[in-house]
Amino acid sequence: MRNTSIFHILILIGAIVLIGSSGLVWAESPSIRIDLSFEKSFYQYGQPIGVEVKVANLSGENQLISKGFSSMDFYMQMRLTDPANQLLLARHNKFHDEFPDAPPVPFVSYKDRIIRAASCEVLPAGWMEISRTDDIRNFYEMKLPGYYSAQVQISAMVFKGDPCDIHDYEWLGVLKSETKYFYFEGSTEVNIRPEQWERKWLDGKEGPPNVEVEIWPEEGKTVEDYRFDEVKLNNVKAHKVFKFYDRKKEKYCLQALFNTQEAVKSLGDLQVNQVYRARISGRLTTGSYFGGSRQIRIIR
Repeated sequence: MRNTSIFHILILIGAIVLIGSSGLVWAESPSIRIDLSFEKSFYQYGQPIGVEVKVANLSGENQLISKGFSSMDFYMQMRLTDPANQLLLARHNKFHDEFPDAPPVPFVSYKDRIIRAASCEVLPAGWMEISRTDDIRNFYEMKLPGYYSAQVQISAMVFKGDPCDIHDYEWLGVLKSETKYFYFEGSTEVNIRPEQWERKWLDGKEGPPNVEVEIWPEEGKTVEDYRFDEVKLNNVKAHKVFKFYDRKKEKYCLQALFNTQEAVKSLGDLQVNQVYRARISGRLTTGSYFGGSRQIRIIR
């Protein structure tokens, strides 16, 4: 991963704050395009979530932009929101120096006058950069099953010329990509039996008495870390949860039993041969949430 200069970012933030105190005059957005794309729209448990961000200068001319822009890992600039509408922040794995306060934008002498100039760089006409990662889970802590939204947002300042006078800029704001959506089955491995449910089970007269769910503790956790009284399938609470030893895997999991009729109803309006998602969720003894999901096909 390439390092983004923290120093220059803080200078830009300082410039925005300084200008903001005297009022902003917004110009037309620069022709810098950001395209965000995911490999697919549905990710099963354990599948890597690859993403690509393409950024291009489509203005047809060189642009002076805040320094550090071209060297960003753009997928680290995503605003990623989980199914609980929580904003997930990117984790930076590399060490970087911390500044206790944003450094002041420096004063420089230019044409017999003193101006405040920010660090900037040239973004050549036709410049394009592709930033990608094989799995965003390495940088964003994605736990819950459900739909996620993602949008790249980059604060930037485009200047009229050199030196990059913060009071004589071309544009100041946030460059954004389109918002993309995808479904993730969650970070908890779950198995649901049976995997195919019959529509006639809705009346409660036929079918198995219970839907059985196995919940496998995440790495570093044991079944004792899970609250047995908080396990749900969609909005249905398990009527029994117990510790179960799997001889094949040689480890313990949670076994949860749900009333079959209530479980089928929780999927909503059902159509035969359609696929629906059953979400398993609950809380750990620490109070944090866990979740996983599986696809259920309605038959007959």
